[in-house]
Amino acid sequence: MRNVQGLRALAASLVVLHHIGTTDGIETHYLPGAGPIFGWLRNSGAAGVDLFFVISGFIMMTTSWRSFGATGASAKFFLRRVVRIYPPYWLVLIPLLAVYLIAPAHFTGFHPVHPDLVASFLLLPSLGGQLLFVAWTLVFEMYFYAVFAPLLLLRQRFVVPALGLWAIAEAVLFATCHNSANPYLAFLGEPLPFEFLFGCGVGLLYVKGALHAPFTLLAAGVAAFGAALLGSEFVPRDLVNLERVFLFGIPAALLVYAVVAVETKRGLAVPAALVAVGDASYAMYLWHSPLLSALGQQVARLHAHGLVAHVMLVAALLAAVVAFSLAVYRYAEQPLTRYLNGRLRDALPVGPSR
Repeated sequence: MRNVQGLRALAASLVVLHHIGTTDGIETHYLPGAGPIFGWLRNSGAAGVDLFFVISGFIMMTTSWRSFGATGASAKFFLRRVVRIYPPYWLVLIPLLAVYLIAPAHFTGFHPVHPDLVASFLLLPSLGGQLLFVAWTLVFEMYFYAVFAPLLLLRQRFVVPALGLWAIAEAVLFATCHNSANPYLAFLGEPLPFEFLFGCGVGLLYVKGALHAPFTLLAAGVAAFGAALLGSEFVPRDLVNLERVFLFGIPAALLVYAVVAVETKRGLAVPAALVAVGDASYAMYLWHSPLLSALGQQVARLHAHGLVAHVMLVAALLAAVVAFSLAVYRYAEQPLTRYLNGRLRDALPVGPSR
């Protein structure tokens, strides 16, 4: 849906601005001026990740609804997600690994000093951190898919009870494993999967046709999400994940519901340019950090001074990230994913529902 892609563009933009303005970000390291312009996005910029998780749950439910109970649907779903996540991710990771091994002095920014390389390539939980630091969210995505895929073995009438059991299991895991020293148990104890479940819930409302009061809920969704972004900046520390689930996850779910309802019921959708950025949001998410680090090191050599130069350089960096992401999506990610999905389509046909 066009509006969902628009929200993906918003989510990616928030993350990019967060990583530009945070205390370890590009503004502090490389740009001139009195201080980070986007430093106020310490917590609210991170909300882009929570919005991504809700959108992911919505997309998984709506695109898979007709496949519940179909022969081969579970395997095909998971393999398609593997194809969607890993190859574009490895396109970033391989050159990043080369820089890390050959020229570690240029390996700057948020990257951990001693990342777990095996966990980084396979997207597994790790105490050492991911080579591409934003990949911690992809570890959660693969977990979502690994749990969601077996649900496709069920018939549609069992989906709601199954999601309820998943929610209960997540609550138990949070209560028992959240503070574990074991990275796998600690990962299972994280509450962020609830945001994926929120998105699944919105997806169920959509496939059931339960979309009501679109403009009223759009106003409520924008107000709630905006208030969450603003309110988070009054917290004098980074939010813990449980706080994010309530502060960002629930308003994000309301916002997704509202924009879907407005498009479905009233035919109002975001402009094509925003849809294009949303289409390229995965590339934007993957590439923005190494790209900004590389460009930032070049910008620092300009020795520019003053607030005006700072603002112009931030705008130029944002434009470069968007343009590069659009190019990567069109000429690398999209052809690669289309080719691999074609191979899967021939190998794993989905049969009729049981």
